[in-house]
Amino acid sequence: MAFEISRLMKNLRLIKDNKLTLAGALLFGENTEVLLPDLYIYAIWFWGQRIYY
Repeated sequence: MAFEISRLMKNLRLIKDNKLTLAGALLFGENTEVLLPDLYIYAIWFWGQRIYY
């Protein structure tokens, strides 16, 4: 199982050389506001699957 998680994180570019990348640090790190105060994650969620024009 650990191998699969490591492979998945590598494929998602969340780790490199067995260390977290900036994206990995933002997603999984603790106290990231201290280490990376200028980085943010913006996300949006839409309800449903239809697109109306």
